[in-house]
Amino acid sequence: MKWEVKLYQGGKVFTEEVYANDYQDAKRTAQARNPTVKVIGVNPTTSSWDDDDDDDDDYSSNQSSSSSSSFSGGDSVGMLLLLGALLLIGLIVTYWYIILPASLIIMIMCYFAKRKETS
Repeated sequence: MKWEVKLYQGGKVFTEEVYANDYQDAKRTAQARNPTVKVIGVNPTTSSWDDDDDDDDDYSSNQSSSSSSSFSGGDSVGMLLLLGALLLIGLIVTYWYIILPASLIIMIMCYFAKRKETS
Protein backbone atom coordinates (compact mmCIF):
# COMPACT_ATOMS: atom_id res chain seq x y z
CA MET A 1 0.00 0.00 0.00
CA LYS A 2 1.22 3.49 -0.79
CA TRP A 3 1.45 5.95 2.11
CA GLU A 4 2.04 9.70 2.18
CA VAL A 5 4.16 10.66 5.18
CA LYS A 6 4.39 14.35 6.14
CA LEU A 7 7.71 15.28 7.68
CA TYR A 8 8.97 18.41 9.44
CA GLN A 9 12.53 19.68 9.47
CA GLY A 10 14.05 23.14 9.76
CA GLY A 11 10.74 24.97 9.70
CA LYS A 12 9.57 23.25 6.49
CA VAL A 13 7.01 20.52 5.92
CA PHE A 14 7.60 18.07 3.10
CA THR A 15 6.03 14.83 1.93
CA GLU A 16 7.64 11.43 1.45
CA GLU A 17 5.79 8.65 -0.38
CA VAL A 18 6.53 5.14 0.89
CA TYR A 19 5.25 1.64 0.31
CA ALA A 20 4.33 -0.14 3.52
CA ASN A 21 1.87 -2.65 4.96
CA ASP A 22 0.48 -0.46 7.72
CA TYR A 23 0.69 2.91 9.47
CA GLN A 24 3.60 1.98 11.76
CA ASP A 25 5.61 0.44 8.93
CA ALA A 26 5.16 3.57 6.79
CA LYS A 27 6.25 5.78 9.68
CA ARG A 28 9.34 3.63 10.36
CA THR A 29 10.28 3.58 6.67
CA ALA A 30 10.05 7.37 6.32
CA GLN A 31 11.97 7.83 9.59
CA ALA A 32 14.69 5.45 8.35
CA ARG A 33 15.04 7.41 5.09
CA ASN A 34 15.16 10.74 6.96
CA PRO A 35 16.53 10.10 10.47
CA THR A 36 16.64 13.75 11.58
CA VAL A 37 13.05 14.71 10.76
CA LYS A 38 9.88 14.68 12.83
CA VAL A 39 6.92 12.71 11.45
CA ILE A 40 3.78 14.84 11.65
CA GLY A 41 1.31 12.75 9.65
CA VAL A 42 0.82 9.43 7.85
CA ASN A 43 -2.03 8.92 5.39
CA PRO A 44 -2.80 6.16 2.86
CA THR A 45 -2.97 7.34 -0.74
CA THR A 46 -4.98 6.07 -3.65
CA SER A 47 -3.47 6.09 -7.10
CA SER A 48 -5.57 6.80 -10.16
CA TRP A 49 -5.82 4.41 -13.12
CA ASP A 50 -4.14 6.79 -15.55
CA ASP A 51 -0.84 6.98 -13.66
CA ASP A 52 2.08 6.26 -15.95
CA ASP A 53 4.20 4.94 -13.11
CA ASP A 54 4.70 1.25 -13.97
CA ASP A 55 6.61 0.58 -10.74
CA ASP A 56 3.35 0.86 -8.76
CA ASP A 57 1.72 -1.91 -10.79
CA ASP A 58 4.71 -4.25 -10.48
CA TYR A 59 4.92 -3.72 -6.74
CA SER A 60 1.23 -4.34 -6.08
CA SER A 61 1.17 -7.51 -8.21
CA ASN A 62 4.23 -8.86 -6.39
CA GLN A 63 2.71 -7.85 -3.06
CA SER A 64 -0.55 -9.68 -3.67
CA SER A 65 1.06 -12.84 -5.05
CA SER A 66 3.52 -13.20 -2.19
CA SER A 67 1.10 -12.54 0.66
CA SER A 68 -0.05 -15.45 2.80
CA SER A 69 -2.97 -15.92 5.14
CA SER A 70 -2.37 -15.93 8.88
CA PHE A 71 -5.69 -17.53 9.76
CA SER A 72 -5.29 -19.78 12.79
CA GLY A 73 -7.45 -22.52 14.32
CA GLY A 74 -8.39 -20.27 17.24
CA ASP A 75 -9.82 -17.78 14.80
CA SER A 76 -12.07 -20.40 13.23
CA VAL A 77 -13.38 -21.52 16.63
CA GLY A 78 -14.14 -17.92 17.54
CA MET A 79 -15.88 -17.37 14.22
CA LEU A 80 -17.96 -20.52 14.72
CA LEU A 81 -18.99 -19.35 18.21
CA LEU A 82 -19.92 -15.95 16.82
CA LEU A 83 -21.90 -17.55 14.01
CA GLY A 84 -23.67 -19.78 16.53
CA ALA A 85 -24.56 -16.80 18.73
CA LEU A 86 -25.90 -14.89 15.74
CA LEU A 87 -27.92 -17.91 14.64
CA LEU A 88 -29.37 -18.26 18.15
CA ILE A 89 -30.33 -14.58 18.22
CA GLY A 90 -31.89 -14.94 14.77
CA LEU A 91 -33.94 -17.92 15.92
CA ILE A 92 -35.11 -16.08 19.04
CA VAL A 93 -36.13 -13.04 16.99
CA THR A 94 -37.88 -15.18 14.39
CA TYR A 95 -39.68 -17.56 16.76
CA TRP A 96 -40.24 -15.29 19.79
CA TYR A 97 -43.92 -16.24 19.95
CA ILE A 98 -42.94 -19.87 20.65
CA ILE A 99 -39.78 -19.32 22.71
CA LEU A 100 -41.24 -16.74 25.10
CA PRO A 101 -44.19 -18.85 26.35
CA ALA A 102 -42.07 -22.02 26.46
CA SER A 103 -39.35 -20.32 28.53
CA LEU A 104 -41.98 -18.87 30.89
CA ILE A 105 -43.53 -22.31 31.39
CA ILE A 106 -40.09 -23.84 32.07
CA MET A 107 -39.23 -21.07 34.58
CA ILE A 108 -42.56 -21.57 36.41
CA MET A 109 -41.98 -25.33 36.54
CA CYS A 110 -38.45 -24.83 37.92
CA TYR A 111 -39.77 -22.41 40.54
CA PHE A 112 -42.39 -24.88 41.80
CA ALA A 113 -39.90 -27.78 41.70
CA LYS A 114 -37.44 -25.86 43.91
CA ARG A 115 -40.24 -24.78 46.21
CA LYS A 116 -41.38 -28.39 46.55
CA GLU A 117 -37.80 -29.54 47.38
CA THR A 118 -37.35 -26.93 50.12
CA SER A 119 -40.59 -27.78 51.90
